[in-house]
Amino acid sequence: MIGFAVIDTAAEEPVRERFLFAFLAFEQVRFITLAGRAIDKAVQHIRGLSEQSSTVATERRDRDRHDCK
Repeated sequence: MIGFAVIDTAAEEPVRERFLFAFLAFEQVRFITLAGRAIDKAVQHIRGLSEQSSTVATERRDRDRHDCK
């Protein structure tokens, strides 16, 4: 933010507006990137839970089949 304050006080209005627009655009991209990473981690976690659940269900089914014989 210090760089922003220095440029803001030294710049003419159009330059200041362009810098602010670029800064805000960068922050939006950064936020979207972080949100995307969080979504990816959540999906991976859900897939892991699904795989664990599937493995447990398969083991139970196999055990039940074996017990019935």
